[in-house]
Amino acid sequence: MPQISVVIPNWNGAAFLPACLDALRAQTFRDFETVLVDNGSADDSVSLARRQYPEVTVIELPQNRGFSAAVNHGIRNSAGDIVALLNNDTQADPRWLERAADCMARHPRAGSVACLVVCLGREHVIDSAGDEAAPWGAVFNRGHLHPAGPPFDAETPVFGFCGSAALIRRAVFHDIGLFDETMFAYYEDLDMNLRARLRGWDCVYCPDAVVRHRYSGSTHGTGLKLGTEEVYLHLTGVWLKNMPARVMLRHILSATAFHALILFFHGVARVRGRNRMPRVPVIRFLNAMLQQRPAVQKSRTASAADFEKHFMKMSFFRFALNELAGAGKARRG
Repeated sequence: MPQISVVIPNWNGAAFLPACLDALRAQTFRDFETVLVDNGSADDSVSLARRQYPEVTVIELPQNRGFSAAVNHGIRNSAGDIVALLNNDTQADPRWLERAADCMARHPRAGSVACLVVCLGREHVIDSAGDEAAPWGAVFNRGHLHPAGPPFDAETPVFGFCGSAALIRRAVFHDIGLFDETMFAYYEDLDMNLRARLRGWDCVYCPDAVVRHRYSGSTHGTGLKLGTEEVYLHLTGVWLKNMPARVMLRHILSATAFHALILFFHGVARVRGRNRMPRVPVIRFLNAMLQQRPAVQKSRTASAADFEKHFMKMSFFRFALNELAGAGKARRG
């Protein structure tokens, strides 16, 4: 049985897979398996993987079921005590698994390890050094677009991992369940991080576990993790599902403003016909998330105070003011 199972979700990623899988072949740590879960690709991803990488286990899904479903298939059909998530458009440094596994061994209370993800072709620029979150509902790529180096060169506890490259103990999935397939794509890592925090699991950031990621430019310069307008709603659903009532009430003004803005942008995207994700009515989606809330909150072992201490100490209004000030400086520059 391998110690680590690397799970790679893929959809039409044939152009990226050789670099990704070649980097795994070059790993100094060898006690791992690779599971590629194909989401109904229309390109030659599956044939390429089977022809050129026979060591890779390929799972074919008949259609694109989204990130969460693909990753869950990989987790169920793998054997490692540790699951390593890896995007198909990444290239891991040769000692990625070695250093991340060593970091996890040094932190037995950590359920996950966040890796240093840098921008492919601009390796001096950070894509993500773990995730940080606000109690009113937003999530940020820590260090996003900052130079690699201090203070992001220190091993440290962080709120959570970014799903593009992370190690997670299988025990975490046994404890809190798999990724929530209610969300087709985006913010499923935030949901997993929140549920793990509610159960008392920690996350540690390992700056020596480096992965290069093909930066798409789809995220804000601040690191605010944004997909397209149609998935902003996932942030609201995740907040309603996971946030303890006491924390909700303490940040109700910021949360109300932030999620009202989300609903506004979601509505605009619908009107403009920009919703490219599977159409799920707002009420149906939020109700599906709320139906999970009683079980999630009943299973919580962390106190509200312990849970809240892992969040950023910034209100939505302060964040908005900082954004406006930054935009003004950019225009004047």
